[in-house]
Amino acid sequence: MRRHDSLLSALSILLVLAIIIVFAGALRSRGFTEPENPIGSLSAPLVPEALDGGGMLMGKDDGEPEATKPPEETVETTLPPDEPEEPLPTPPPQDEPDPTKPPEETPDATPEPSATPEIVPEGTPDPSLPPDEAPPEAGENDSVGGTLEGDGSGGNSDTETEGSGPAGENGSGDGAGGEGLGGGNDNSPRIVTDLHTMQISRTELPDGILRFYAYPAGEGSDLSVKVVLNNSSTPANGKVLSGVTESNYETALMLNETNIITLYLKENGENIAYVRYSIRYEAEKADENTPEVGAFPPSIVTNLDGYTDVMDTQDFLFWVSAKTNPEGDPIYSNQIEVWLNGKLIEKQTGDARPEYELHFEPPNKGDEAEYTVKVRAWDGRGNSAMKVYTLHYRTVSEGDALGNVNIVVDATTVGLGIIDSATFPIVQGDTAKSVLDRFFEEYGYEASYNGPYLARLSRGDICSGAAIPERLRQLIERDGFPFSNSSDRDSLGEYDFTMASGWMYSIDGSVYAGRDLGSYTLSKNTTIYLRFTLAYGKDIGGGGSGKGKLSGYCGTWTGGGYHEKPHGTFTVIERIEPTAEAPGLIRSACSVCGEPKEEIIPPLAATPTPLPTPTPTPTPGTSPSPSPTPVPTPEPTPEPTPVPTPEPTPEPTPEPTPEPTPEPTPEPTPEPTPEPIPEPAAILPEKKEEDAS
Repeated sequence: MRRHDSLLSALSILLVLAIIIVFAGALRSRGFTEPENPIGSLSAPLVPEALDGGGMLMGKDDGEPEATKPPEETVETTLPPDEPEEPLPTPPPQDEPDPTKPPEETPDATPEPSATPEIVPEGTPDPSLPPDEAPPEAGENDSVGGTLEGDGSGGNSDTETEGSGPAGENGSGDGAGGEGLGGGNDNSPRIVTDLHTMQISRTELPDGILRFYAYPAGEGSDLSVKVVLNNSSTPANGKVLSGVTESNYETALMLNETNIITLYLKENGENIAYVRYSIRYEAEKADENTPEVGAFPPSIVTNLDGYTDVMDTQDFLFWVSAKTNPEGDPIYSNQIEVWLNGKLIEKQTGDARPEYELHFEPPNKGDEAEYTVKVRAWDGRGNSAMKVYTLHYRTVSEGDALGNVNIVVDATTVGLGIIDSATFPIVQGDTAKSVLDRFFEEYGYEASYNGPYLARLSRGDICSGAAIPERLRQLIERDGFPFSNSSDRDSLGEYDFTMASGWMYSIDGSVYAGRDLGSYTLSKNTTIYLRFTLAYGKDIGGGGSGKGKLSGYCGTWTGGGYHEKPHGTFTVIERIEPTAEAPGLIRSACSVCGEPKEEIIPPLAATPTPLPTPTPTPTPGTSPSPSPTPVPTPEPTPEPTPVPTPEPTPEPTPEPTPEPTPEPTPEPTPEPTPEPIPEPAAILPEKKEEDAS
């Protein structure tokens, strides 16, 4: 009996195992396996750093933060079949950096064409989307059809005709004639297409219309393909594309953007899998033959502009400053490219003004060679520009003389002006630190370093009579930097006067290098400005490293004096409206340095109340004499009125003609009543006779 029970148990286990194997085989035959991500990860756009120019404060490690790489994209999935169609969130244009965050240190990577993508099974969760959200899916009842010939736009609906049909003309149902997606050598349902993740230029695709084929293949019941495009603003964004034929499609691509095309595989009207492709469509960029492209090509400024000397520095630090037109906004390093003799050079430091190290190899024959430097910048809106420099390089051996540089020690920020200046010889391989060390020794300075940064200079009475200019003191207070009591008559260094003070160096007066003194290789005929700052460089044009409350000071204290710069936009912070009794007031502040400004608004004008016109009251004096005079004046005015003129109009007979003659009645002529005037004339002689008697 026990033997019989054991036999039954063994048979039951075998039966269960057989059922599991058969079920697993059925699932495998349908291709329901989780594939690898068909879409390569896209690099995130770089964004600007806080300090324009990348200047470093001596003795303080305020270098650029280490770049962080974006997480790679994961496998995309589809919505449940009944979800309505919604456009995908538009991916941010990779050519337009966010000007509010520091950029990464890696250049933009062009999306590489992915390997043959596999279909993603329906129902796989999408970790790249928020909970309860998934990629788009078409609606049910909207109309279908494009509005423009060739634009590829369609309706939102899934009418079971979008992309439906058997294998195309060159397809055999097993993937022949195209790229079979989702299938192997079996006949599992799959999509055949010639799409792949790629980058296309406007030169390669002048009309911007992408043409491709996609159709279902393999065994299945009523297989079909649905095609959805997602970008930011083409008419087809988020729409189901209508096929030109059963398996051929075309759609307009958005320029300077990554366009995403999703192919859905459907069986009996149900989504069973999908695959997604990223197509980057970019405008052609400027080159040597076409140095400017677009309506507003950007401007490019470098330290090779106007360079006519023979290049004899083996390692030359090359910087680039590019700005958009006409706005003048900075273009960051992820939209700048530099080549030396056709080789792309990686950026060393900086983003708003990136720096590149140009290394000139000695020629195999002779001592001279010609090098070509190319710089290209673009703005992400189809505008780009290129500059080309031709340099004549002459080999100078390590340690051999190169020429001279100028050195200026400047402490204008504490009222001391230029402390020292000199012309100093340099040799091949000299850095800013090696030359300054020789200068300090020769001119009696004792230099203290904090790592690679100059922390303090000491010499007898170097700081005698130092004082912060009043205007600069106000800006430091407004910026929130605390003052310190640390100062020494015989030295000047970090944390003296303020907690944001120290030495910084500038090359040729306007460029603060984004590296320490020992890393800057010098070239002849340059000037090293060693300047003392009280505000992380804001007071000497060094940028400020993003510290404090103000973005800048709208002026610099260098060269022994104050140099004012234009203010930024004044922002209204308070407005008091005027009244009839008191004026109004507008208080505003500069958006850069916080400089306050007040504007008086005149008081409102009082509306005068109309006074009643007084009626003149006649007085018994001389006033009656003028009063009768105006009385006759209105009388003649009505007399010449054409009263008889209406009478002749109804009576055409000449009878009324004699009537006008009596009209000029001689009444006004006798009216001159100056008759009383002779009466006084007669009285006067009588009075004279009485007087005579």
